Amino acid sequence: DGGWYGDNPEPYDEGDYYGEVTDAIREDLDYSIAWENYEYEGNNDSVMIAVDYPVILGTIPNLDAINDIIDDEAEYFEKYYEEYSKYMMPDESFMVYSEGYVTYMDDEVMSVVFAEMVYTDYWTDYGLYCLNIDVENGRRGEGKKRLFKTCYFCYQTCRELSACQFLSSAVSFF
Repeated sequence: DGGWYGDNPEPYDEGDYYGEVTDAIREDLDYSIAWENYEYEGNNDSVMIAVDYPVILGTIPNLDAINDIIDDEAEYFEKYYEEYSKYMMPDESFMVYSEGYVTYMDDEVMSVVFAEMVYTDYWTDYGLYCLNIDVENGRRGEGKKRLFKTCYFCYQTCRELSACQFLSSAVSFF
C-alpha cells in the first residue's frame, strides 16, 4: 500500500544523520501540497530572488492562515534585500535561492524547512530555516506536538553540509 508516505519513498535516513533535506509528503491527510515559485528581479538584473515553496490545498480550517505563514517566508528575502541595498556598492549583485521542503506533516502539525543560499559579490551564506505550523489552529509553532526531531534534523543536516556557516540564525525552534 505504499505505507505512511503513500507511493513516495520514505525520507532518506542512513544512520544517525540525514544526507540531504528531503520531502516527507503524505497522501492520506485532508490537505495536500502543491508548489509555487516566488521571484523578484531588480536593479538592472543585478538582484534576483527565487523561492520555491509549498502551498497547502484541501478542506482544513485555517487554510488561508497557514498559506500566509508560508508565503511570508517566501517574501522574506525581498524585505532583507531592501534593507541590505542601503549598504550595497553600485554594481554589486545580490542573488538568493531558497527551496522549501515539507519535512513532516500530519493532522495536527506540519514542518517546512527552507534551504537558503545567498550570494553577493562580497559574501556568501548558506543556511536552513525550520518553520513549524500548527495545522489545527493555523498558527506558527504552537502545535500540540513539539517537533524537536525536525529541528534536530535541521541541525544535523546543517552540520553535515560543508557550506553551512551560520547555523544559529538559520534554525528556529518553538
